[in-house]
Amino acid sequence: MVGHPAAGWPRREPGCPGGIGKSNAGPTVLNAPACLPPGIGAGRGASDFQGVWTLPPEAVKFTIMPNSTIRVFFDFIDPLSYLLHRELEALYAEANPTPSLPVVAWHPFELRPPPSPLITVDDEEVRERWALARMLAPGLGVDLSPNRLVPWSSKAHELLMHAGDRHTPVLRQRLFDAYLTEGMDIGRVDVLVELARGLGLDTTEAKAVLDVDRHRADVVALREEATAEGVSTVPTILFGGRILQGFHNRSALGTLLRTPPADPHEPKRTE
Repeated sequence: MVGHPAAGWPRREPGCPGGIGKSNAGPTVLNAPACLPPGIGAGRGASDFQGVWTLPPEAVKFTIMPNSTIRVFFDFIDPLSYLLHRELEALYAEANPTPSLPVVAWHPFELRPPPSPLITVDDEEVRERWALARMLAPGLGVDLSPNRLVPWSSKAHELLMHAGDRHTPVLRQRLFDAYLTEGMDIGRVDVLVELARGLGLDTTEAKAVLDVDRHRADVVALREEATAEGVSTVPTILFGGRILQGFHNRSALGTLLRTPPADPHEPKRTE
């Protein structure tokens, strides 16, 4: 259960955006835009950004919710989805074995589905997202080196659906890496087929599946279902009756996973 804040809370510690904030309902994970780095929507100077608010260990007693699922909506062309993916994977690796942690379900959500016009990473529509990601990446040990063209990601999601459970975790990581750190155009079928080959998938079958859009309707339907649940961007987390948007570091994610669920009779709230 969540205890009452201890004396001295909140306190400020060094770190990257994503932390714990205060609300009438108790501690909540901050929406990343509230923690934007200097010069990105906040109108602050470089010396103003020192860290994030975090909750001291003595302030909360943690109980992990059994048999629960954390649902993460992501896109392969989004650097914040990539960084969140890495932080969540690291959190679970550090907690190994993890029988008491919630199951993570990854859901595709195209940030810019066709027929949206193709843009570059410098376009105004994604400029703040990329500025934040580039600020965060070095501290997370990531060297972002994307293809400047922001491709449609539908084919990448379709390939992931085709891969099946055995290959899904490795392929998901490979697709993230391919675009965001190796500069590959993951909107091209031939590039995706070569990535499939590298993981031992049948390339003839993979190409056929992508050529005929076998899973395209599934990708579209999942996005529509997510939108109906209140998802409007990536990354977004649905967990315990809460909707959390934006990047959160592993410390904030760990706190989230140990926070009691919201009242099921109340509508989901975006944080």
